Amino acid sequence: MIARGGSHPQWSASAAAGIDTVVREIVGDTERALRRRWSTASVVVDDAAPVDAILRHARGAGAIVVGSRGQSRLERWMVGSVSRGVVRQARTPVLVVKKRPRAFRHLVVAYDGSNHARRALEMVASLKVPSRGRVTLLTVVDAIDPPSSVLLPGRLQRILAREAKAFGQERMARAREKLQRAARPLVDAGWRVRVDVRAGVASRELVTVPAVIGADVLVIGAKGAGGWTRLMLGSVAEAILDRASVSTLLVR
Repeated sequence: MIARGGSHPQWSASAAAGIDTVVREIVGDTERALRRRWSTASVVVDDAAPVDAILRHARGAGAIVVGSRGQSRLERWMVGSVSRGVVRQARTPVLVVKKRPRAFRHLVVAYDGSNHARRALEMVASLKVPSRGRVTLLTVVDAIDPPSSVLLPGRLQRILAREAKAFGQERMARAREKLQRAARPLVDAGWRVRVDVRAGVASRELVTVPAVIGADVLVIGAKGAGGWTRLMLGSVAEAILDRASVSTLLVR
């Protein structure tokens, strides 16, 4: 779908004809590109505001695909206002493409056991598995730092440090067990799955890990249930949307 942007000046006849010619050329080029993969693809031109137009035409769709970059200087560094508006208001999954597309063979699925994370996992399990398709199922556990104080005796500080380390290792082990159970639907669907448990700050790890391991897409659950909360993402999803260098699929 091509959204022309809503209200516009009253162009002269020659200017309007020129605009229509350019739009038709864009439509033709876009349709030909899409039909290389989807033979029944069609292109719609809409004069409404971009976010409203995209959401209206996407009713009943399985997913929405948008680019990430806006036109302003600031938006070139962050997700553009149209993409952000679509992600915040859509009731369907939204794929935000961050760079030149390639075959999506390696997906990172962020999993924390929540309902929205389970829906993200279920969506990936429902996809057709590409050749050599693999999933890294990732969870991030908050790092446990022992309390420190110069007023505590050294022996007590060492005891607390050992306790914090043991507690952290226990939490990591429990998280790994949960990931292994969660991975079963993906394995059954034909994906090659690796589980990865990290200690740290979720937003930081989820931005860093996919790029480091060469993933094509990061899949996360976007928070937001009913009413006005549909207009907001979870804080982790919001940070990732801006900072991730790989394409990001947000699933509600």
